[in-house]
This record gives sequence, C-alpha cells and structure tokens, in this order.
Amino acid sequence: MSTVRWGLNFPVRYKFIALIAGVLLLAGAGGGMGVDYLIRETVGQGLKSEFVNSAKNFRGLAVPSVSASGKQRLHAIAGANEEIASHLHRSLRAIRLTFYVAFAAALALLVPLAVYVCGMVTRPLNEMAGIMDRIEKEGFHARMPVTATDEVGALLRSFNRFMGQVDAHHQASQDLLNESTCELEVGCYERSVVEKKLRDHTLFLQTVLNTIPSPVFYKDRHGVYQLCNRAFATMILGIEETEIQGKTLFDLPGQIPRQLAETYHRKDLELMEAGGVQTYEHQVRCADGSIRDFQFSKATVVDNGGRVSGLAGVMQDITSINRAKEKIVQQSEEIAATNRELEKLASLDSLTGLKNRRVFEESLNAHAHLARRNNSELSLIILDIDNFKEYNDRFGHPAGDEVLIQVGRLLKGGARQTDLSARYGGEEFAVILPDTGKEGALIRARRFQQCFADHPWPKRDITISCGVATVCFGGGQGPISLCKIEPIIAQADKALYHSKQHGRNRSTHADDIGGGAPH
Repeated sequence: MSTVRWGLNFPVRYKFIALIAGVLLLAGAGGGMGVDYLIRETVGQGLKSEFVNSAKNFRGLAVPSVSASGKQRLHAIAGANEEIASHLHRSLRAIRLTFYVAFAAALALLVPLAVYVCGMVTRPLNEMAGIMDRIEKEGFHARMPVTATDEVGALLRSFNRFMGQVDAHHQASQDLLNESTCELEVGCYERSVVEKKLRDHTLFLQTVLNTIPSPVFYKDRHGVYQLCNRAFATMILGIEETEIQGKTLFDLPGQIPRQLAETYHRKDLELMEAGGVQTYEHQVRCADGSIRDFQFSKATVVDNGGRVSGLAGVMQDITSINRAKEKIVQQSEEIAATNRELEKLASLDSLTGLKNRRVFEESLNAHAHLARRNNSELSLIILDIDNFKEYNDRFGHPAGDEVLIQVGRLLKGGARQTDLSARYGGEEFAVILPDTGKEGALIRARRFQQCFADHPWPKRDITISCGVATVCFGGGQGPISLCKIEPIIAQADKALYHSKQHGRNRSTHADDIGGGAPH
C-alpha cells in the first residue's frame, strides 16, 4: 500500500514518460521475441529437414557393403552440415543484435519526443495548478495565459471565461456579504444594546419585586412560571426563585399538592378565557408549616395583538386582617350587648326594674305626639304608697326597698302591653295609658288599688293612692312639646294630693276636683 501511495505522488509528466517508456519496452520485447521466434522457426525447420535427410543417407550408407569412399563422403557431408549450423547461429545472433540496436536507437529518439509531448500536455496543467494556488492566495482575478490554438488552448480559454464569471459572481457575493456583514454587525450591536437594556430592566424589575413583601408571580399562557419575587419563592414554596422559573404548578409536587395545583390551574384557565381581573381568598400552607389566609389578585397580560400571553398575580396576606375582623365582630357583639345593658340600665330604675323618670318623660312626650296625630285620648296615673315613710321608720329601709321592688312587680304585672310603668321618684310611680279616656283610666287605677290590697304583704298591709289626668287631642291643637305635657303631670299630681287628703287608698280624677287637664 505504501508503494502505491508513493507512486501516485509522482508528477503527471513522469507518469506519462513512464507510460510511454513502458509501452516502448513492451513493444521492443514483444518484437524481439517475435523475430527470434520467426528465425528459430524458419531456420530450425530447414536444419531439421537437412539433418533428417543426412541421417537417412547415413543410415543407407551404414551397411556393410559401403565402400571406403562412401564413408569419406558421409563424413564430408556431416562436417558441411556442422559448418552450416554454426554459420546460421552466428547469423541469428547478428540479426538479434541488429534488432536490439535498432530498438535502442528508436527508443533513444522516442524518449525525448515523449518528454516534449508530455511537457506540452502537462504544462497547462501545471499552469492551472499555479493559477489555483494564486486563486487561493489572491482570489479569483488570476487568468491562464493562452499560447496554443489546439484543444488545450480551447480548454484554457474556457477556463478563463469560467473564471471571469466566477470572479464576477464572487465580487457580487463579496459585496452582498460585506453589506450583509455590516447590517449583521449593526443588528448584533443593536441586539446587544437591547439585550443589555433587557437585562438591566429585568434586574431592576427583580429588585423591585424582591422589595415587595407580598408574594408576586407571572405565568405565561401555558401556566409556566416566568418570574416571581423572593417572598413567593421563600415564604410560600420554601425554595429559590431559579427553582421555580420554567416550571408549572404540577412540576412542584413537593411544595404544591396535586389537588391544590388543579384548583389553582382551573382558576387560571377561567381567567385566561374570560380576561380581566380575578380576586378570591384562599388558605395556603406556607413553607414554615403555618396556614394563612391570602387574597389572590390576578390579571391577564396581553401582547401587541391583543392576545392573552399570560397572567400576573399578587398574594396579599390577610390573616391578620381576618383575625382583626373576627376580633372586631366579637368586640362589636360584646359592645352591642354592653350597650344594650347600659341602655337598659340607663332606662330602668335599678331597684324596681321599671322605667326611670327620664324614659317616662320621653315616652309621655312621644305618646302625646301620637295621640295628637291620631286625635285620640291619653291618660296618666300617678300613684303613691300610703304611709311609706312610717313603714321605713318602723321596719327599716331594706324592708322598704322590698316593698318598692314588689310594687314594681305588681305594676308590671297589672299593666297592659301598651301601657308604660315607671318609677317617678321615691315612693311615687306613674303609668301612661295610651288611647284611654277618663273612665278607663279610673278603672285601671282602681284595679291597681285592688291588686295591692289583695297582695299578701309580709309586714303589714300596703295601700296606694292614685291621681288620674286625661287629655283629649283634636280640634286643631298645635304641636305638643315637653313643656306642654307638664300640665298633664301637674293635674295628675294634684289629683293624687286630693286622694291623700281625703283618706288615702283611693283614686281621684283631676276633672272631678275642678281645673282638669287642658283639652
């Protein structure tokens, strides 16, 4: 194999000369062998025939009857044959030598001719090889010098025309390449500038997002996380931001359970289909194991074509807000209960449980307005415990307080649902009777008297004295004010005084003593 490679590395002219020399040598060897064979066949056959005839003659003469002269003749013939054979061999060597000399002379003439012809054939090839080297070094401007008019010259002219076209195309391609290279360099520079700005903006955005304490994230149209801040990564998932980017909800099973991932994904698909903003609350188990309340606020992101390209979301921790709301609700309920209790305490007499004087006056004013609007009657009873000071002095104030408590119970038990009973002051009590005239009011007062008389008092019997006043609205009276209801109270108090002056344990209407309540 090395010999073949070594032979293939010879120049073409040497191969051509070797080829011609080989052909000449083969031709010479073949011609010599042919001449030799021809001579051998021609001369050999003659000698053979001659030797055969001589042998026959010799055999014919070799009988006993042959004379001595015959034997001499035979020996002479044999010697002549030997001389002829020797002469033929010398002639054969001379012919062979002449052929080889002529072949050598022809070879000596043909080798320079072959070298010349080989040079004529290989010179254009060598020049083309040189041109190729020049093209490799200088470009496609090189041309082949054409000196011959034969096929080699035609080949060289075709080669020059081809190189001219190649040079033109190469120049055009070079110009286009230079222009494209310039545009590419400008584009690369602009791209590098844009990429740098993008990196700067991304870094700035990431820095801003990391300063936000609330978790923030951005997903593309396929639900793949593209961006998130440190709060989302560490507080919610407990991993780094780089471990989240490029993944979906379902790619983080260690941080987001499958069922929860499906819930979030379903809500994301609903938002991307509908567009706009989505807000909802959900409990989330954070990376530290705590369960906290979050408000999810998501909005779709659209591209220049108006197509939804993803969504951005913010998770606001509202655990403290919800706890505060729950505490506020609880405190509000407690405050409302306290207010109701305070209102009750502010409107009730602490000892008897009846309405106090303030509520009594406000209620009397309200009932007076209602009676005027309805053109109805309004009555008032003021009652007093008979000889109550004597009772306190005799049995003590605790016993007196028990009497006052029992009086309150009796008044609440004997009053109608529409009536209002109140402690007016000390041992005096008042009962407002809406839609009640003089006769009805006296009946109610006497029933109270009977109730007190029938009650089993522990120390001694307790009686009451009542004063009754009635006002009838109608006939176009003007608005009622608190100062205008004071005469009603005064008339009832005057009737009470009359009952006490006339024996106690009785009821008196203001109209029956003169100077009744105004109509």
